[in-house]
Amino acid sequence: MNPWESWDFNTELDRLNSLIKIIKSNTGSIPDELISLSCERVCISICGSLEQGLKKIFWDYAKYYTENENHWVVYLTKTRLDQLKNPGVSQINKLVKDFDSNFITEGLTDDSVIGDLIKTRNSLAHERGQHSQITISDLLGYLEEYKSLLNRLQRHFILPES
Repeated sequence: MNPWESWDFNTELDRLNSLIKIIKSNTGSIPDELISLSCERVCISICGSLEQGLKKIFWDYAKYYTENENHWVVYLTKTRLDQLKNPGVSQINKLVKDFDSNFITEGLTDDSVIGDLIKTRNSLAHERGQHSQITISDLLGYLEEYKSLLNRLQRHFILPES
């Protein structure tokens, strides 16, 4: 089983919202450094969740529209999705176009927000730059763009009811 096969958008969204709620409720009562570290962790988590959500949407879509799981499209899709790491806006747009060349990717996502999310995640992961700059409002912006992007893709690549 692929790691994204059991991934559920609503459960993941609840998890991310609860993390932000915990940070908000503890702001002012614990040291700012802990709040900052918590914001960093949630930023990384949103980025990882975005990656898993993209994989889930396109994996399900490919599996549904092939005759069986041994079909070459499924293997091609799995390979393509396995290569999807920390997707930036151009990678997301390319992935969408690979599955539906008529899909209009312009305006699909706020390039600056997703770009900033990926840049921040990479900086944190590779220990570059100032990391205490992430705020709760940054997290809320990242989360809102994450929701908007995955909701739009889910609506477009929706599978018929079984």
